[in-house]
Amino acid sequence: MASTAESAQTAAPEDRSALGAAPKERSSTDWEERWRLQTTPWDLGHATFALQDLIQDKPDWWPKSGRVLVPGCGAAHDVFFVAAATELDVTGLDLSSTAIQVCEKRRSELDAERSVKERIHFVEGDFFQFESRGPFDLIFDYTFLCALPPELRPSWAARMAVLLKPGGTLVTMIYPIGTHEGGPPFAVSPELYEGLLLANFELLRMSECRSAPSRIGREKLAIWKRK
Repeated sequence: MASTAESAQTAAPEDRSALGAAPKERSSTDWEERWRLQTTPWDLGHATFALQDLIQDKPDWWPKSGRVLVPGCGAAHDVFFVAAATELDVTGLDLSSTAIQVCEKRRSELDAERSVKERIHFVEGDFFQFESRGPFDLIFDYTFLCALPPELRPSWAARMAVLLKPGGTLVTMIYPIGTHEGGPPFAVSPELYEGLLLANFELLRMSECRSAPSRIGREKLAIWKRK
């Protein structure tokens, strides 16, 4: 899936058993086929500018240690950047086996200290169903929510609340802001994210951010703290 949907506030269960039958990430889009054919126009080829700026600014809420999840990690540009720029363990998750193969190859060829490589992990799996070895301290979502069928948006919010530890941080890139029909990527809005997340998260910040040229004016950065 991409390295990469409007809803009432969604109360998240405290454990997976409360979710009932877990939804599935799969949709009419064949992400494995897209990766196999290298049809990945969402892949910017570099770490997200806004994420780079966040780490450089070293905000107080950024964890000094712990675990990070990047769902829909794609070629894992953000995974590699966070691992190299911080002391955090970073897990990239993707539905596509080809994407994960790309990530593992990049990891094996990474010109970095062994300690950095050992903090990078990849999981081929479904965001709603994969087994985590514990809650995460931070989750970074960019072009993931917009890739999911809109009917899965409340489940996305509930799953985020389950995967993050209390006080943990969810960093979202709200993209693509607009009103177009169809997708993926499906159109989103700041109001959509607020409706999905405010029941279980506190909004710390929502702002303009540095963007790739093709995405200027179409995205915002939002930081959420798990209640």
